[in-house]
Amino acid sequence: MNLDDLLGTLHRDRITSLRRQLDAVAREINTRRLVSAEHHLNLYEQVRHIDEGVLRFLPQNEWSADPHLILRDGLLRERRALEQEITDELRQRWRDLQALHAEQRRLHEELLEEFAQYERQSRIYES
Repeated sequence: MNLDDLLGTLHRDRITSLRRQLDAVAREINTRRLVSAEHHLNLYEQVRHIDEGVLRFLPQNEWSADPHLILRDGLLRERRALEQEITDELRQRWRDLQALHAEQRRLHEELLEEFAQYERQSRIYES
């Protein structure tokens, strides 16, 4: 095996490895987005059910007695907790995606550097 073949094999192996890593990061980004979207749908469904419960416990008019005030307040606290959970989930997804995008950028830079290094080495050994 000559030096050109060895360099070519090492280059192909490195490129293949980097592309696989990029594919894995892209899959992880998509998975995180899908999981987050499903979680949001579930949380918004819970908020919708709470809103329906709040509507059932509203007084008939503004002059009537409000016997369900305590129940309604409990539901409204639960709704605020769900809204906070939605906000926390969005923040966590953003952090996760930022880290994954940083990893993706790093891998792209490594890939470009690998191509540049291979070209430099090819020119050196050709002369």
